[in-house]
Amino acid sequence: MQKQLMISINKEIGGWSRNIKKNEDVIKAFADFTKDFGSIVAIPPILSFIHPEVHTQVSTLPLRLGWNPIGKHMITLKLHLKPVLQKRLKDKEILGDKNEPPLDIVEYLMNKPEYETKVITDDYLKKICEFLFIIVVASIHTTSSSITYALHDFAGRPEIWNVLCYF
Repeated sequence: MQKQLMISINKEIGGWSRNIKKNEDVIKAFADFTKDFGSIVAIPPILSFIHPEVHTQVSTLPLRLGWNPIGKHMITLKLHLKPVLQKRLKDKEILGDKNEPPLDIVEYLMNKPEYETKVITDDYLKKICEFLFIIVVASIHTTSSSITYALHDFAGRPEIWNVLCYF
């Protein structure tokens, strides 16, 4: 799946990831982020029977004490994304109306009024990276759901098994 993701990123996102070898750590950060994010949100609500707030307080305690498995992925993405954002701002400034940036999610965000900037600050970079990680989580969830529904539908329709198994 990671290889397919790299092919899609190179095709759809354009300038952000032209070189597969250069961005393998970004793909690894996205993949590991989902695992680490899952480890945070997958804590079962065993203490909710006392009060829902008890579970929230206990499950977020490691995060409040400094354990943040997501931080390293944010650093990786920031490292790769900052030069791209700076180049796009510079191109926009130099070329003006002649600038033809790639049509991708990064450019979409940069053109939204709440994301417009003249300088790439750490806060700005964090805001963009957080949005990209949200997209990753959402895309994995929708892909997993779609595959689950397709397999469930396939399992309930034995009349098509032979037809599909020959392909």
